[in-house]
Amino acid sequence: MVTLNIAMKLNETHPLKLETLVELSSGCFTEENMITYEIFILRTLAWNVHPPTALSFARKFVQFLPSSVSSSTKKDVVEISRFLLELAVCDYSLVVCPPSFLAIAAILNAIDDLGPTRFPHLQFDCAVFLENIAHFVGGENNSGVTLVQERIAHIYQERTDFTSEEISALRNVDSPVCVSTVENGCDSSYIAFKETGGSAFTNNHVTSNSNVAEQSRKLRKLD
Repeated sequence: MVTLNIAMKLNETHPLKLETLVELSSGCFTEENMITYEIFILRTLAWNVHPPTALSFARKFVQFLPSSVSSSTKKDVVEISRFLLELAVCDYSLVVCPPSFLAIAAILNAIDDLGPTRFPHLQFDCAVFLENIAHFVGGENNSGVTLVQERIAHIYQERTDFTSEEISALRNVDSPVCVSTVENGCDSSYIAFKETGGSAFTNNHVTSNSNVAEQSRKLRKLD
C-alpha cells in the first residue's frame, strides 16, 4: 500500500488521500503506519524514486538517428524498442545493466527488425546513430552494447516460440509488464510482430545457449 501511494504521488495528477488508502486496507494499516513506512522506503532509496528508465532513454536516443529517417519510422523504432525492453525486464542479467545500454541495444535491434525496407542504408544509419550517441551523450563501450543487444535478441527468440493458439490467447490477457491492455499495450506489439513475420535481428545477433551463461557474467560487469 505504501509503495502504491508513492507511485501515485509520482505519476498521478490526483493521488488518493491517505485516509482512503487506510480504508482500502480494511483496517490492516493506520495512517501512522503508512507515514512511517513511507519515510523508511524513501530514506532507504535516498529519495531516488524517479530515475530515468531504459524506455525514457530510448525515446530520447531515437532522435540521434540520421535526419533522413522519417518520423513514422522513428515512431516504429520506439514502439519495437518498448516491446524489447519489456522483455528485458524478465532477465536479471539485463536488469543490472545501465538503462542507457539497454536503450541503445533495443534501438539497434529495432532497426535490424525493420530492415532495408525502412532503412535502405542500414549499416550506415547504425554507424551514424552510434557516432551521434558517442558525440552528444558520451561513452564508446560498443562491446558492452553488443553484448546487451545479443542478449535481448536471444530473449526475444525464446519468448516468441508460441503456437497460433497461444498467440490468440494472448489477446485476452493483460501484459505482465505494461499496465495497459493488450489492445493498447505491449502485447499487441508482440502479436503484430508474429503476424507480420518480423524479427530479422534474431538471425543476425542471437547467440547460442552455450554462450548465455558466459554472456550473463559479462553483462553484470557493465554497471
